[in-house]
Amino acid sequence: MLFMLLLLCLVFLFHSNNLLLSLLILEMLGFMMLFYISSNLSVVFASDFVVLTLFSIFVMEGVIALSGLIMLVSFSGSDYVSSASLVKL
Repeated sequence: MLFMLLLLCLVFLFHSNNLLLSLLILEMLGFMMLFYISSNLSVVFASDFVVLTLFSIFVMEGVIALSGLIMLVSFSGSDYVSSASLVKL
């Protein structure tokens, strides 16, 4: 089930033109991978260090995605219209 969801998300990311949805799906995939890995590793290692390390990686990934969202929102309307009109040409 998780593999099929991952495959569908990768197909969507490859064919998607919407950057915001792509970033949100990447965040969801990162959170699911973090949860899956930490739930399995906590049984094997019984260590909180591994879970904290994976959580810090997830936080850094979130900061990168938020900076991408801020860059996406910071475009003004005229920039978006001009870039869309250039794409249509």
